[in-house]
Amino acid sequence: MGKLTGKRFALLLTGPASAAKLRVREAVEDELTGAGAAVDRVQGSGLDASSYDGLLALGGRPDTTDPIIAFVRAFFAQGKPVAVLGEAVHLLLDAGVLRNRTVSCTESLRPQILDAGANCVAYPVVADHGLVTGASADDAQAFATRTITEFALAPENPHDPRSTAPP
Repeated sequence: MGKLTGKRFALLLTGPASAAKLRVREAVEDELTGAGAAVDRVQGSGLDASSYDGLLALGGRPDTTDPIIAFVRAFFAQGKPVAVLGEAVHLLLDAGVLRNRTVSCTESLRPQILDAGANCVAYPVVADHGLVTGASADDAQAFATRTITEFALAPENPHDPRSTAPP
């Protein structure tokens, strides 16, 4: 049995689908399914965060819409783990969920991250109480490994307090 057997995650691919982004999605998706998780590729409206154990967002600058932003906010409101890679961090910025968080970011995103009330660090992957952030597709393997760890740590009752290991 894998660490994530019986868990179901939403995978949101943001921005244009480049060949590199599709390779990263496939690699991360393979890692999650290899750990026993079910992964649903999602997009658009009618999404319900309560149907999932966590959210994974990969990609470039997202074309955010109100239903997608509401979907992202719902994961945070329900205390479920969220993992974002690259410029998909814009989803978190647009959703207003970064205050008092520590995230991995590039220099180009630093001003926006700081303005959102978050701490921006130049680490490839950062985990902060159920939120995993990776700076770029170059860090896909480390990101996938840390995401599995954080998703496996998620409590059955999302309102239980939890702590996570440092990055």
